Amino acid sequence: MHGIASWYGNPYHGRKTANGETYDMHALTAAHRTLPFGSVVQVRRSDDGREVQVRINDRGPFFINRVIDLSQEAARRIGMLRSGTTEVSVEPLYIPREPNPKWMILVGGFMEKPKAQEFADYFHRNGTISEIRPGWHGNYEHYHVQIKGLVSESKAKRLAQRLQHNGYGAFIVRAK
Repeated sequence: MHGIASWYGNPYHGRKTANGETYDMHALTAAHRTLPFGSVVQVRRSDDGREVQVRINDRGPFFINRVIDLSQEAARRIGMLRSGTTEVSVEPLYIPREPNPKWMILVGGFMEKPKAQEFADYFHRNGTISEIRPGWHGNYEHYHVQIKGLVSESKAKRLAQRLQHNGYGAFIVRAK
């Protein structure tokens, strides 16, 4: 896969990642929306070929045009700290077998919890499991709505596309 890589460090250092680990910005890890936790990928800069291997332990990035969010150390090793983003290719080297993966859609971020609750309630009324989760964008707290219990990746993709078409930031994410 090809696209834009970004990186994250402070203020996330020391917080829990999506797989429950404590985030260490000095480790060679990354966030990816759909690869199973424990996957190992090779990330290669498109412009100069510098590369780094990272293990997936978090979910993200939650920007439409980005494909992977690297730890600060991984970003340093391929020389993208100053620019913040760069064009890369991501090649899976190891993907753990995961029978019957579940999918969810992450929609957000709502700055006010009542707005997130209103959105989540719409899905509850239509028989879909949804949950509100606080998130952080830098130092600012906001709320995501997680639409859960999706057993088909193709159905999750169709729903995410409909939400995006209606102006929501919606991302398909592999659930734990």
